[in-house]
Amino acid sequence: MSGRTMKFPYTIGAQVTQFPFAYYFNKSWVFKSWVIGSVLTFPIMVAITNSIPDEKPKGKKDH
Repeated sequence: MSGRTMKFPYTIGAQVTQFPFAYYFNKSWVFKSWVIGSVLTFPIMVAITNSIPDEKPKGKKDH
């Protein structure tokens, strides 16, 4: 293609690039609260995941 936008975006990448994120973020309270909630809870989920200890390697007698 010569830099023109497609009439219908067939690929997932084209669909994502043409999706109106700014419109939905400004007009939809559900979308906005989901994005803000995901950003705020991400550090908590990372801390919980990092606090889980690794498994010990199994010995030959544990089989």
